[in-house]
Amino acid sequence: MIGISREQYLTESTMPSVRELSLRKGMFRIVDGARFVLRGALDAASSGETARKRIRQFWNCEGNLTILPEAASLGAEEYFVDVSPERIEIRADTAAALRYAFSTLRQLSESERGVLKSSRFQISCLNAHDFPALKFRGIHLCWFPESSETDLEKWIRMAAYCKFNYAVLEPWGVFPYQSHPEFGWETKKVPLETFRRLVTLGKELGIRLIPQLNLFGHAAMSRCGTGKHAVLNRHPEFAPLFEPDGWTWCLANPETGKVLTDLCLEIHEAFDSPEFFHIGCDEAYNAGTCSLCAQSDYPRLFADHIRCFHDLFRNRGTRILMWHDMLLDRADSRWNGFICCGTKLLSNLYATLPKDIVICDWQYDWAHGPNAPDRDNWITSEFFQNAGFDTLTCPWKEHEQILSVGRHAAKHGQFGLLQTVWHKDHDNTFQFFAPGSTAAWNPESSVTATCIQECFNRYLRDVTHDMNLTEYADFGHHTHQVNPVSHQM
Repeated sequence: MIGISREQYLTESTMPSVRELSLRKGMFRIVDGARFVLRGALDAASSGETARKRIRQFWNCEGNLTILPEAASLGAEEYFVDVSPERIEIRADTAAALRYAFSTLRQLSESERGVLKSSRFQISCLNAHDFPALKFRGIHLCWFPESSETDLEKWIRMAAYCKFNYAVLEPWGVFPYQSHPEFGWETKKVPLETFRRLVTLGKELGIRLIPQLNLFGHAAMSRCGTGKHAVLNRHPEFAPLFEPDGWTWCLANPETGKVLTDLCLEIHEAFDSPEFFHIGCDEAYNAGTCSLCAQSDYPRLFADHIRCFHDLFRNRGTRILMWHDMLLDRADSRWNGFICCGTKLLSNLYATLPKDIVICDWQYDWAHGPNAPDRDNWITSEFFQNAGFDTLTCPWKEHEQILSVGRHAAKHGQFGLLQTVWHKDHDNTFQFFAPGSTAAWNPESSVTATCIQECFNRYLRDVTHDMNLTEYADFGHHTHQVNPVSHQM
């Protein structure tokens, strides 16, 4: 091969990057009757059903399956695969590990070579051993009014394929609230059945969908740069629930908590009451500015607001996730270079919050510089971890920086990683799925951004084949190759 060996190519092209892979001579042909062996502490009936379904879906054939229900003494998400010319053997002790093994095998397989049209697949003989670095491996997806159901299903399927086990789904004014139907774009609401279908699909794929409702900043359910407000544009009578600019909820108004409670319970139930719920709480720049909030003990008001929803969800067996930035004083020199949006007024609030809240520390660039010797020292997430919180590190779109925060999280035994995907870069999804999944699974990988996009495009084709898509705009990660041309003179 030009530049790299085939073994290196196979290792670096997997998403997330597989930990250990060694190539051997020979090829396994995946045809009807091809032999698959499952070895581990697996339920024979369910694991057999999973394996047969994957073989049929991935390679369009019926395998000859042998199940040996003997413990492999592996971790909950750890697996081995051994591919020889005669058979594929998978060692795994859990359904999750078995799913991940099949995802890796699908990525390593290729269509037969040297023919005009392929009717079967093959896999190079090899050994692979893999397991994740972090327990919580999440991706944050927005459902914009401009998004389609097909887009969201595509990214949920892709996230599961890349071994994320959680997806935070943030509807931007498109959830069909029945308790308060004014809270959303009346012509852009997505049917409740669609959300429920995707939640069920996620469970089948091994990825749990977590709803997000912003309970502090981002109350407009839109980007501030657009000037759109999902409530006040059509219903200005609800202005008392917000600060005067509409961006932040008015916490001093008792009606605010009542409305938000209704909305939280409704969307939580629609997502089948998952074990996590994201309450947002970032970028509340003009918090406490209305005449009512300005007269209050605002730190106590905010703390009571958080504890109220913490207790609401705790009673439902659910932990809340919240962004970190309003809890750190941006004028504190300790955080120079790091993202902080709070003030001294709220800087001690973290110490009063329940410790089972999961803090989501979003850092989107290098705090110390990409070439600094301490570039992997992400002290904000470590700060919250040392304060007793489970912490998720949350990168954005810088490839090496994403891997860096993953290394820090794994080194310090943090709870996990939540890869974020936002607005104008939402279409360039390869920038997030490939490094984000690897950072959560194998952050010590040396994989670079080279060829990532084309490998991602290949796996995205697998996903779109699973969905049986036919429309041009639904394929790939852009709806169009160029912006639509205006015919106006």
